[in-house]
Amino acid sequence: EQTYPNLLFCIFVLFPAMSVFLFVPNLIGYLRIVMLVLTFALSLPPHTLLALYLAQAFLDWVDGIAARRLGQCSAFGAWLDVAVDNTGRTLLWCLAAPSVGPVVACLEWLAFVCTHTLGQHWKGQFDHAPTWVAAVMANGFKSPAGIFTIGALHILPVWLYALSHSLFTFMTTLPTLTLFCTGFLILGRLYCAAVESWVISRHVAALASLHDQQAGSEQRK
Repeated sequence: EQTYPNLLFCIFVLFPAMSVFLFVPNLIGYLRIVMLVLTFALSLPPHTLLALYLAQAFLDWVDGIAARRLGQCSAFGAWLDVAVDNTGRTLLWCLAAPSVGPVVACLEWLAFVCTHTLGQHWKGQFDHAPTWVAAVMANGFKSPAGIFTIGALHILPVWLYALSHSLFTFMTTLPTLTLFCTGFLILGRLYCAAVESWVISRHVAALASLHDQQAGSEQRK
């Protein structure tokens, strides 16, 4: 009965660098991965698939609380959290809108690569961003622009999937409201895409500048 606690103790004491993989929020992240595999690998009815997807998305909120309450925030955890988010949205986008979903997913992954090359300090690159970009990032996305864009980022693929499978049956009697909500979410996602494009272009420009600096250094030698 004491084997598991003793094993954890040995890992934390003898391999402190490995202990981050057993942080509670990261364990929740692994559970989310399992749930995503089950969600999209099994031939589930649309309403069951969406319910399971939303359940793992809810755990994204739970792991953030756990990380802060337990003092277990980490660079690995931040990376894992966003990676799982992107994986889930990628899979849902491909089902919800097969024609444009992969393009949206690629943009998200490119932005992810560009931001997380800086590790847990990735948000620092927005310190001197244009006003319309900084407005999204202000107060950790807890701003009108941040809520608008991040909300659309998460909700739009869910909304489109639900509409494509007629899961919101009550909306069939409210076509104007459905059109308004769809347009509102698309507008927010386009704003988010503009921010992602700025991040990618800035990263590419930084890489080009680094190449020029290295070339100049070689010439001086």
